[in-house]
Amino acid sequence: MENICFDQLSVVQSRFRRLDETHIQYVFDSLRRNTTKARNIRAYLLTSLYNAPTTIGQFYQAEVQHDLYGSG
Repeated sequence: MENICFDQLSVVQSRFRRLDETHIQYVFDSLRRNTTKARNIRAYLLTSLYNAPTTIGQFYQAEVQHDLYGSG
């Protein structure tokens, strides 16, 4: 059981270590665009930063598609 916890911890640490300036800027841009109130900003930021490496590509791809083809 302890190995599972340490393995999970190392995965989380690894994801946070891979963050770079573009991921952090992406999270701040997303926060700026958000119109709903985050009830727990610490948890919101941690979750957003943890997920940033896997969501940044899709986000910017959607932005490009919108810019090229419009919203309708």
